[in-house]
Amino acid sequence: MRTVKVILRNRKTLIALIHITSDPSNWIVRQWHRSWWRKKRILSEWYHDSEQAVRRAEELRTQHEAGLTQE
Repeated sequence: MRTVKVILRNRKTLIALIHITSDPSNWIVRQWHRSWWRKKRILSEWYHDSEQAVRRAEELRTQHEAGLTQE
């Protein structure tokens, strides 16, 4: 089973923190670019602990909100 926490969701971007509960050391940060009818994954990073994964997800969110990411 997996747990998904959405960090940012707007019209063009989706950033999620995914945790696989069967393996406690798997934390995944994923980012998708959304268009009208499809979703394209542009980032998938794996981490061993939750602190690093949460920090990276929040960093991506702040970069996106500040307009520092390329779309």
